[in-house]
Amino acid sequence: MKASLRQWIYRSVFIFLPLIIVLGMGGAWLYVKRIKEQSLPVLGAGGKIASLQSKVQIHQDAKGVPSIEAASLLDAYRALGWIHGRDRFFQMDLARRQAQGRLSEIFGEAVLSSDRLYRWLDFETVAQQAVLKMAPSRLHEFQAYADGVNASVQKRSLPFEIRVLGYEPKPWTTTDSLLIALHMFHTLDFYGQIAAERALTLIEKKRGPEVRQFLSSLTGFFDTPLIEDPTSSLLPVPPPASILDLRQTNTDEIWEFHPVEKVASYHAPVVGSNAWVVGGEKTTTGKPILAGDPHLSMNIPIIWYRAQLVTPDQTVTGVSLPGIPGIVIGHTKTIAWSITNAYTDALDLVELTEQDPVTDKTVIFEISGGSAIKETFSTSSYGPVFTEANGKRYALQWAARDPDVLSRVSARPLNEAKTIREFQEATRQWHGPLLNFIFASSDGSIGWQLAGKVPKRVGFEGRVAHPRNKSFFWDGYLPADEMPGKLNPSSSILVTANQRETPVEDDSLKLSRFTNNPSSNSRAWRIKELLTSQEKWSPKEMFKVQLDNFNYELSYYQNLFEIAYANPEALSMMDEVQLRWLDQIIRWVRQWNGRVTLKDPAYPLLRQFRAVLIATFLEPIAGVKAFEDPLLGKREFRPAFKWFFASSPLNGLLKNRPLHLLHPKFKSYDHAILLGMLDAANTLTDGDEERLETLDWGEVNQTLISHPFGKVLPGILAEPFKVKAVPFDGDHWVPKVGTEWNGFFHSASLRLVTNLADLEGDSWVEFPGGQSGHFQSPNFLDQYADWLNDQPQPLRPGKPEVVDELVPGKTDSD
Repeated sequence: MKASLRQWIYRSVFIFLPLIIVLGMGGAWLYVKRIKEQSLPVLGAGGKIASLQSKVQIHQDAKGVPSIEAASLLDAYRALGWIHGRDRFFQMDLARRQAQGRLSEIFGEAVLSSDRLYRWLDFETVAQQAVLKMAPSRLHEFQAYADGVNASVQKRSLPFEIRVLGYEPKPWTTTDSLLIALHMFHTLDFYGQIAAERALTLIEKKRGPEVRQFLSSLTGFFDTPLIEDPTSSLLPVPPPASILDLRQTNTDEIWEFHPVEKVASYHAPVVGSNAWVVGGEKTTTGKPILAGDPHLSMNIPIIWYRAQLVTPDQTVTGVSLPGIPGIVIGHTKTIAWSITNAYTDALDLVELTEQDPVTDKTVIFEISGGSAIKETFSTSSYGPVFTEANGKRYALQWAARDPDVLSRVSARPLNEAKTIREFQEATRQWHGPLLNFIFASSDGSIGWQLAGKVPKRVGFEGRVAHPRNKSFFWDGYLPADEMPGKLNPSSSILVTANQRETPVEDDSLKLSRFTNNPSSNSRAWRIKELLTSQEKWSPKEMFKVQLDNFNYELSYYQNLFEIAYANPEALSMMDEVQLRWLDQIIRWVRQWNGRVTLKDPAYPLLRQFRAVLIATFLEPIAGVKAFEDPLLGKREFRPAFKWFFASSPLNGLLKNRPLHLLHPKFKSYDHAILLGMLDAANTLTDGDEERLETLDWGEVNQTLISHPFGKVLPGILAEPFKVKAVPFDGDHWVPKVGTEWNGFFHSASLRLVTNLADLEGDSWVEFPGGQSGHFQSPNFLDQYADWLNDQPQPLRPGKPEVVDELVPGKTDSD
């Protein structure tokens, strides 16, 4: 009987399984449909904010871009918080959770490595301490914004993603806004500076200061500082054999030559941006024209939220950062501005000694779907502590972790400035991430200012870790009047694109006081070349500059290979197969036109070739393996050799070609260059010569842009949360930045052009996404095609389609 019953159950399940699946899928579809309907914001319903002082109207155009009309800036910030909460709350909640190190509470152990890093940084404690130090006026500003966020979230159903994930978010606070600011500090400042300092510290300990100084030189390679510098054309001179002689060094003491496996890190894009302004003497309008395109990892929704704030005293139009009050990039009635990352060093590693007390702290990670995990972190009076690969302990000292700095973060002075001098002063009050501000006024003035808090170092220069004592310490921060800037240069052109901005201050060290580990000079060089090549510029022509893709960086490597291929002695060292490969490669390389090309094999070849040459020539000199070592527990950190600006020392090395700095594997520099190109070709084709002609940059470099759900959901379920991937003819060395890296696409998070002759009517934007974070909203991705196809739209909001009215009163909870 039992066997018969079991067989009957098996047969029944087999027969009815399709029906069960259909019913299950149908039930799941109905459940998701109900969540979608309940979570989709109802436009025009308005709302109440208890702290609102007067009625506010929010006029939204067809793209969901709001114009907020308020009686005061604080009421405008309340309304901005309200509409951020309505359209972007999941994005905001995700960002604060990441900064807190609490993503694993909703996503599980897969994101634990990120949580480890942020809990080690202890941003939450820093933000809480900063709130206690905030001036009352600034506290009111952030509280007003938080009131608006919470009123919006309380009025409507929770966002779709939060309902699906099944957790209850906490109300928004001023501390959370400061966590968003810290998240941006981390995005812009942290990785580039800590990775560089770790690398250079290890190099100096292995090779000495002269080698480290040579490898970290900033001059000579398409150098175009904003403040003129006679050293800008000088290439670094390689250290003599008395300092380092690779030919006389035991092979096991230098870099083991494996370039193919080690070059991936040299393709990594870095956080950067372009911004420039030309004075009226060079424009068709007779007034300045300003352009900017900040580069960040692209996600859905995009990091920015377009908005206009209108008060009796001021109108400010541009983009805001969900989670923080104010307009970050944009224009008022008289001033326009954009920003770039400054690559200024506000972070140091303190080499700890026995005299430096260290305390341990137990941290508990609550893991969704798993057991809680306990870990112990160490901290010191300087900041959190980690153990480096060389066994030494270091503490992180960083301006971002200073509550006094964080407590003064605000965009309000930028939004309230009416004259060029007022705006320059507002930038000098900036306490956020270190930025270059490019700005202009309707009276015809143009300017640049480096803004943020730079440590005033006593006794050391800060590029390598150093112990602290009475002779080596931070003496606060540089005063505002010592921060470099410019107003109305005679050239009528100001360009910042993450190049070195300021002069070298010590010829023996080849160091710039304000620039450290910049991403590239070649973008700034190309932009400046274009702007000086034309007598007059119109506003719309500036988009052509933003989309230019001529690559000076790879043109240098193209020339290197052509010279090596013309060397008979180097060619005589090749065998028959190698010569056949080289004959094919030179044909493609010679015909490359210097631009980022999708179908031409030369571009991916030269790109890989550059990375191989860095590994071939510079890593043996550095003498530090490009390993991945744990920063925190199981956390895998970036390779130790992480100096972005490699082309300057490489160019200096190849100009002088000292034999004592060439790896013993090679007979000459041209011999190494030819083998480097063969390595690049073999890597890209898996050794198949026939695949050489099919190499296509467009197959590798595509617009992979996604909502977080698009990355974790399987198959067809992920499609509504993604944009269609298409080949992209950009890279991170050209003005048209666009590079895929580790599943993320790094590109222009917006493109902005503003004509100071008509700020309200002639300001334009290309925005790669939409206003809404809800995947079923018509404003989820409705601006993306314009960004992709270079179709600029007016920056100001269009004709109102919906009006939301906010009034004082207790928040509805329906």
